[in-house]
Amino acid sequence: MNKINHSSKNLYFDTYMYIIICLLIYSFFGILFSIYQIDYFRIPQLVFIFIFLNLIWNFIKFFFNYSLKNNIFSIFIIWQFFIIIRINNFNIDEIRLILFEPTHFLSYLTPFVVFLPISSIFSHKKILILLFFSLFFILLHFFVIYNYPVNNLSDLIIMSSLAPVGILLLLSKYLNKYLLFSTIIIILLIIFIALFYGRRSILISSILYIIFSLFINLLKNNKLNSSFKFIIILFISLISFYSIYLFIENSDNSSFQIFNRINIDSRSDVFEAFFKDFKIQDYFIGRGIDGGYFQTINYYNFTDTDFHQVTYRTNIENGFLYMIMKGGIIYLILFLLILFNAIYLGFFKSNNFMVKSFSSYLLIYFIDMFSYGQPTFVFKYFLVWICISFCYSQRIRILNDNQIIKFLNTDKLILNSTIRN
Repeated sequence: MNKINHSSKNLYFDTYMYIIICLLIYSFFGILFSIYQIDYFRIPQLVFIFIFLNLIWNFIKFFFNYSLKNNIFSIFIIWQFFIIIRINNFNIDEIRLILFEPTHFLSYLTPFVVFLPISSIFSHKKILILLFFSLFFILLHFFVIYNYPVNNLSDLIIMSSLAPVGILLLLSKYLNKYLLFSTIIIILLIIFIALFYGRRSILISSILYIIFSLFINLLKNNKLNSSFKFIIILFISLISFYSIYLFIENSDNSSFQIFNRINIDSRSDVFEAFFKDFKIQDYFIGRGIDGGYFQTINYYNFTDTDFHQVTYRTNIENGFLYMIMKGGIIYLILFLLILFNAIYLGFFKSNNFMVKSFSSYLLIYFIDMFSYGQPTFVFKYFLVWICISFCYSQRIRILNDNQIIKFLNTDKLILNSTIRN
């Protein structure tokens, strides 16, 4: 996949910024539509879909013209195409799903961002955009909670704010003190929200970002051998999780919903329905882009009486089962092969801590798949493929940190330019 990452000069433009803006504003107006049910909010979504498709089309053409040489990635893309063409009924409702459902058609185009020119990915302006949108979605979260106490968008909004600051925290060695301080403040605010509203998966992901950020700094500053470093960080991780557990168990503060939800089993019924409905063939090839399983459930919107009932769910709160549901074990295995190889290359075959940070993000995403992580047209999943692109690039992995600064041409903008190996 090395050639995929940085071989085409005609792709050398600042696509990254346009795509991230498309993703975040698309999500914003989707949330507004969910709240107010006003069709005018679909218009800016359509505009940004058109921009996104126009940008992605260049990468799709590049893939079919050149990059079929990479076997695993090519098979993965072809299998995604197999999932997409298995549309149940092409009607107006299906068109709405294609255009406005983040887990539908658009999510299958996201892997093509591995063709983004690596040297255009990060700059001072883009770092500030990540911080701005993280804070923006946090404020949007408070607005929704204040006006609509019963809602089903809280997790989605906070997840939209967590991924940008999460990756910045992992890249903390490269940030100046002002940006690092802002990043820490925002991620602590997200942890507070997760504790207050009982968002367990967000809390765990936030803690993992902190732990892996400390791990990367430990690797940089500690002269112990690698195996002993691993033992140390594992010990720190266990102590951290155990401390949080003790804090929750011994606390009497009922203001934080996490204390009420920590032991609630909200997945067993869903998983049981999934396993009961799926057949042997479904496990291997999935049920296609519209695939789902039989389970009667009420979806609440913004009041405790405003809901609609469904009997066939097309979503499941587990990334592994979601991929099996859509494309079977074949789809899941292909994705995990790409993911684990990127994690291995990033951790063990790189000379700089930027790639190790991206590898850490991929590992956190893998852990998050146990609770929620799904292929979705959001920045979180977009960043997965950006990180894969970096980890696969041998040209980037062999650079040291000072060379990374020069390569990205950002030493006077965001980086702590005194980093030395």
